[in-house]
Amino acid sequence: METLSQQGLTEEIPIEILEKEEVRTLIQSQQSQELEKELEQEQNNRQEYEQYENDEDEEEDEEDEYELELKPVLEARVTDVSLLENNLAPLCLKKDQMTKVLISSNGLYFNVEGDSKNIQTTTFIDASLFERYEYNLTQEQNENEIEIEEYKEKEKEKEKEQEQEVETELEEQTNKEDVERVTMLRINLSVLLDCLGIFKAKKKNYHLNETVAQLIYPNQTGAFEIDLEDGGVVTWCSLAVNSIDDNYVQPQDEMKFDASSVTNTIVMDSMGLKVALGELDWACRTIGVFMFQQPSMLSMQTIGQNGICRIDCPSDSEAVERLDSSQDQSCSYLSSLLRSCVKALQYSTKVSIRMNMEGMLSVQLMIKNRQNIQTFVEFLINPEEEGEDEEDDEEEENYVKNRQEDEQFIIGEEINEKNPLQDEEHEELRLESHKLNQN
Repeated sequence: METLSQQGLTEEIPIEILEKEEVRTLIQSQQSQELEKELEQEQNNRQEYEQYENDEDEEEDEEDEYELELKPVLEARVTDVSLLENNLAPLCLKKDQMTKVLISSNGLYFNVEGDSKNIQTTTFIDASLFERYEYNLTQEQNENEIEIEEYKEKEKEKEKEQEQEVETELEEQTNKEDVERVTMLRINLSVLLDCLGIFKAKKKNYHLNETVAQLIYPNQTGAFEIDLEDGGVVTWCSLAVNSIDDNYVQPQDEMKFDASSVTNTIVMDSMGLKVALGELDWACRTIGVFMFQQPSMLSMQTIGQNGICRIDCPSDSEAVERLDSSQDQSCSYLSSLLRSCVKALQYSTKVSIRMNMEGMLSVQLMIKNRQNIQTFVEFLINPEEEGEDEEDDEEEENYVKNRQEDEQFIIGEEINEKNPLQDEEHEELRLESHKLNQN
């Protein structure tokens, strides 16, 4: 088949046809360029959309972290405010009393130290006693937890020869982690008690179980908040926080009771002990406490200008539930310190008194709250140092030596006007005391 060029007809092709071919080629080229632009634009749009989604996810993560940081350190709600009042009131040793509060996932721990550092009172309110209890760690602590978990996983992948070392490191790390979970702050205990009883002071027919209390400690605000609701009336209180420590470590000089060296223990009725203590001369500087093995008994005495006053609580007394004595022991304690324990007896049903080899007293009060909830308040009291009151020490030594010969003891009927335990019911308490002694 011959082509047009072979036939010599090329020069005879019209110019219009050639122009149409060029136009068609140009149009196709433009269309392909536009198509490429559309594809490129679509790809750019897709990338922008993916970037937009990633930015949104990052913003949501930032919002979640921000909300986590805004969570309060403590949120606790109790339906019966008397649970707090009955446990905190015995800790108040003076008018303007400060207390140390340790917040943990297990509950609230309150600690009060006397000015002389010879007395310490503590109580622990378990988290299970609250209707709602939340302790939120700070963001920095959460990051530490993640690092600890990663550290543990890496350590587990090591060789078997290093397993013992790894377990030791993990145990130390776990103990450190437990310490970091505690947040410590100081607040005014006297003001706290006033806030908890704000509805009680306003009406005579007040029932504590009608008041709902909510404790809130916001993160890094420097205030301890209390919300109280009673019969639809709501009040809000804010207490200043003196110091904050998220990594609290128990100081070495804090009082500790060595339970392994306990020599004498007595458990008795709180009212019976309060009646007996009402007979002592509280104007005296010190009070002698004696624990005897044979016959088994607890004795306390005061030596004053009016003479010697002594009370005996034998193991077979109705007020005594249990008395364990491994050796005879005697120590003197400041009456001002023991007076705080006596005031706290009104909140308790039973009392446990322990004495160790160093002479330190551990007085544990069992607080019975509504709904048969039992909590405990503990007093730690150091003995009076030797040589400060030599006359009292000599009298106490003579009493220990001659206690078997001194079988008949007559209590003086003189009443000291400075006795802080004397009140309108003092005469009834004296009669009950004499009845117990006769029995």
